[in-house]
Amino acid sequence: PSTVPCEVYPTKDGWVFIMAMIPKFWEALCDVLGVAALVKDERFVDAAARRKHRVVLETVLDPVFQTKTTAEWVAALQGKCPVAPVLSLYFPRKYRSKMCGRSSGAIPVPVSSISRRARSEST
Repeated sequence: PSTVPCEVYPTKDGWVFIMAMIPKFWEALCDVLGVAALVKDERFVDAAARRKHRVVLETVLDPVFQTKTTAEWVAALQGKCPVAPVLSLYFPRKYRSKMCGRSSGAIPVPVSSISRRARSEST
């Protein structure tokens, strides 16, 4: 991903998807999360800096998101920054037999394995 943060974060009871793609969303996110100082932090001052320091930013944001439930974060961020609850992830039906040797039934994909793998590949 070229924009940070634009990904899933763990909450107290699940996951939330955040899209802080432009400065006003980044500033609003930091304000609501109670980490307004990050806006002025040289490591996170713009999109390029946040991308370069993605892993450091995750170590700061992950514990903050884990302090509240998904519903609480959605309510707090709604109208300020693009946000959505992550309800579940499944392989699309047409790929199930190719990817998993199955043709029916839901195959849950843990968000944590996808998000952390994607994060490590992009650093």
